[in-house]
Amino acid sequence: MTDPFWPSSLTLLTECEPDPKHPDRRLFLTRCKTEPTCCPHCGVLADRLYKHGIHLRQFNEVPAFPHKVIYGIEVQRWKCRDCAKTFSQTLPDMDERHHMTKRCLAYARERGIPNTFLSVARDIGVTEKTVRNICTEHFVGLMEGHKAQATTIMGIDELKLDGQMRCIFMDIGGKRM
Repeated sequence: MTDPFWPSSLTLLTECEPDPKHPDRRLFLTRCKTEPTCCPHCGVLADRLYKHGIHLRQFNEVPAFPHKVIYGIEVQRWKCRDCAKTFSQTLPDMDERHHMTKRCLAYARERGIPNTFLSVARDIGVTEKTVRNICTEHFVGLMEGHKAQATTIMGIDELKLDGQMRCIFMDIGGKRM
């Protein structure tokens, strides 16, 4: 049986002992299952490729409270016999730009709206700037195609919800809240 929370493209090699300096972090040493079918540079088939070393990369995952989860992935490098260029295997479940899983990226986007960027960054184990950049990209993507409209007549009203007074701003001219 497979674990639905474990990335399908990774094979667990070992769980590393917790670092005494960071007891809240869990590091899993893994290997990616994907293998190239062709050279991304010249398109030659995989039988003309050969393994050309391994490098270790780290990616953050959604926290499993109270622990920050980090995958140390052994990434296979390949070299093409025809064009002599090297490349690394693809990591389908990872966002290589932000050094985190795609699930963690979605978590940062979702949690970055109602929470502070710093609190989300502490949960994941990245810098506040990383979360800010992720959320800014997300906000810009949401705003594309929307045209800002200035309000001509603004109305303010109050309403009592859950025993507390709330303020409502309305665009009277545009007939919307």
